[in-house]
Amino acid sequence: MRKPAFKMAALSRIYLVAIVAIVIPSLVLIYFGYQLIGEMRQLMGERQAKTLRAEVRLKVALIENDIVERERRILDSIALGDPDTAAELAAFEKTERMVEQFFLLDSNFDLVYPQPPRPHAVNAAPPPQIVEKPRIQEIRKQGEHEEFVNKNPRAALTYYLNRLERLKEARLKEATPIKTTAALSDVAGVCFKLGDFEAAVDYYRQLIQCASGGEADPAKLALAKYQMALAQMKLGDTDAAIRTFLDLYDDLVEERLQLKHRLRAQFFKQRTTEDLEELASAHKFTEELSRRYAALKREAQRKEKKKAFLDRLNDYIVVRLRVEDPEAAAEQPGFQHLQEQISGEYVLIAYTFLWPNEFSDGPWLLGFKTDLDFVKDSIIAGYLEQPDTGRGTEISVMDRAGSHLWGAALKPTEEGVVIEEFPSVLQFWKLGIVDRDPNSPLEAARKFSIIYTSLNLLIFLIILVGVALTIKDMKREIEISKLKSDFVSNVSHELKTPLSLIRMYAETLQLGRVQTKQKVQKYYDVIIRESEQLTWLINNVLDFSRIESGRRLYQLRDGDIREVVTETIDAYHYDLDGRGFEVRLNIQPDLPLVPIDRNAISQALMNLLNNAVKYSQDEKVISVDVRQDGTKVLISVSDCGIGISEADQEKIFDIFYRSGDYAVRRTKGTGLGLAIVKHAAEAHNGEVHVQSEKGVGSTFTILLPLDKQT
Repeated sequence: MRKPAFKMAALSRIYLVAIVAIVIPSLVLIYFGYQLIGEMRQLMGERQAKTLRAEVRLKVALIENDIVERERRILDSIALGDPDTAAELAAFEKTERMVEQFFLLDSNFDLVYPQPPRPHAVNAAPPPQIVEKPRIQEIRKQGEHEEFVNKNPRAALTYYLNRLERLKEARLKEATPIKTTAALSDVAGVCFKLGDFEAAVDYYRQLIQCASGGEADPAKLALAKYQMALAQMKLGDTDAAIRTFLDLYDDLVEERLQLKHRLRAQFFKQRTTEDLEELASAHKFTEELSRRYAALKREAQRKEKKKAFLDRLNDYIVVRLRVEDPEAAAEQPGFQHLQEQISGEYVLIAYTFLWPNEFSDGPWLLGFKTDLDFVKDSIIAGYLEQPDTGRGTEISVMDRAGSHLWGAALKPTEEGVVIEEFPSVLQFWKLGIVDRDPNSPLEAARKFSIIYTSLNLLIFLIILVGVALTIKDMKREIEISKLKSDFVSNVSHELKTPLSLIRMYAETLQLGRVQTKQKVQKYYDVIIRESEQLTWLINNVLDFSRIESGRRLYQLRDGDIREVVTETIDAYHYDLDGRGFEVRLNIQPDLPLVPIDRNAISQALMNLLNNAVKYSQDEKVISVDVRQDGTKVLISVSDCGIGISEADQEKIFDIFYRSGDYAVRRTKGTGLGLAIVKHAAEAHNGEVHVQSEKGVGSTFTILLPLDKQT
């Protein structure tokens, strides 16, 4: 009972030594290595950040100095008090790309430039009444009655054409542009309703030409261009329709039509843009039309932004630009700056107080809204988009929240990113920079850290695997040591039993105490049987010794396997009969010669028979079958014994192995028999298989090839 305790104690000492002497020192070395790598990486990062910060500060200063210098040139070029100041400011807006919108306030903070836009009248005055001769007027009314009351556009067209013809005959006095365009509009509209699109296009074109020569109703002109484009689409002339839509869009953007109702202008602009977008998705624009459409969209966006800015000028900006002492503010040179975020949009206002002339009673305020898109795409890009030097530096412009605006999409929290805010002009923006050069010190430290981590993990895994394998081998050695101890005990017992019997029966015979010849013969038979058992046991031990030392040699010669099996069973027959076993031998006739070592095969068969005897139960029947299967000869030994579990079937051929099953443990054995069987089979380039079911029995089969192999 003390041996298992010794085993556990030995394993515990092995585990303790492995942890204390190998695992813990390895972890300590890895930890200090990480500390060193971390310090080196931090030092490299600080050095690189210092270099990048100096670089980004220089760029920030250059960008803001450039903006201030452009503002100074603008200020030097403007002469306030000149009668043409408004025209000069308007010209500057078109030439100076950094200026999105000028504004000029007098000393009372009233808007001088631009002039407040004339509001669209909600109840605008109706267009001038068309006064025609009674006869012409009557014809028009009859046409309208046929078109809208009788729903007879073809009859209405007759009246409208009659009216148009009479206007042409009336010449200059009656045929004014407004009357003619009205008549042409009625004719073209009815032609469109009737599906005569060619005629509609012709009359709409006449209307447009007539309107360009004098006064006309802007709404009728806008409707004429829109309907003309629709008619051209119906005719399949898509390019012509696109051009007409673009002409109308141009007029609406530049406000040439002077539509009095804001909602009417918005309606035509919305319908025109929707139709253009639909055409753009279904029909490929020519390069010329694409450029024109893109330019008009940009101009429309610019004007919308300008209008939105002017709408917010008094509400948001002028309030912030009011100062208690404008005269003192006017003494400050150059432009001051106001940074605001209005409706989610960043707005930069440059402003200054100036006296336009000596007759002014106070300073005026000149300012402009800076075009931040131009600042990003031209000024900032000019300083940040440098020729490829192979450094791998990435630069990003972001807002206060860290959202990306221009350049590389950097994250402020990303390792190695250096952030610098613009100090004065562009306070709502920040500049981020990172060096992704693979040869930079920080990248080198990062790569070294990855390599170090990978190597340490690999080394630690190797150490763990080595420790595990070592512990496994030592456990195996401990188990083998125990098995050898059990083997010595079992062999001693196996040797002691037959020797005791031989000695006892020999002494009885020597003393002459046996009186009958039958009893004498029986004693001699016991002595012979136990001698054979002793010989078999000694041969197994000797074979095991030669196998372990590699000195076991096999002499393969062609032999009669039938003869070997028969002789082996005959030699063991006395012992089998004495134990009450029946052997059923079944050998296939005309078996070919097999290259075998007769002694080895005989001993292997003897071991299988001995196991069948030891582990059989009440039914004492052993079957031995010898047959040919293709290129192999099979020797099978079957019993009706206790059987072998599936878990043990994989281990029973190992040296010294004996199952932990109680039925096996109570039967003495050395654990060598099946190991010798397996070695003998493999020495013949064969195999040994087992089929067994617990409580039913087992069948062991030796497969021997018919051909000699190396």
